[in-house]
Amino acid sequence: LHGLSEGNVTSVWLALALAHAVVRIDATSAAFIAIISAIALATSVYALGGKARDERHQGRAGAAAANLIWIGSIIVCSSGDVWFFLFGWEMVALGFYAAIAYAGNDESAAGIAAYYTLVITHVAGAGIVAGLLILANVAHSFGVVEVAAAGAVLEPAARTAVFFLLLAGFGAK
Repeated sequence: LHGLSEGNVTSVWLALALAHAVVRIDATSAAFIAIISAIALATSVYALGGKARDERHQGRAGAAAANLIWIGSIIVCSSGDVWFFLFGWEMVALGFYAAIAYAGNDESAAGIAAYYTLVITHVAGAGIVAGLLILANVAHSFGVVEVAAAGAVLEPAARTAVFFLLLAGFGAK
């Protein structure tokens, strides 16, 4: 993977996610993938109608952001591993950042809103990572099923702490 030697954070996340990429699709995740894909298709067809002349970049950034959100959502729904899930989750967050940063025609307002979005999603992401790593440590695995089951064996105080970390993390995003 080119760029790892330079300390490229995106490449490190990509390498970590792909090294542990476990895809798990059951009936529920397939239903969500179908719903997400249908919405993405409808949005793409609607976007063919063109953009207003005053929208920055003629909507290309918006289309790229929509595709980033769609791909990230598919990864989130189909991941069988905590690291692959987090990779998809961050991909969705960066897609939201791009969608907000390049929307409309007021660059200063969009830039401020995008900055706040990026800060909030990454602080929330830290809570998600902390909660999932505690569960993964108890489960001795990074598998989503094992990590989800690990909450049952935690002591009540630790279970409460993990619950609030995950609640704050997922709630803020």
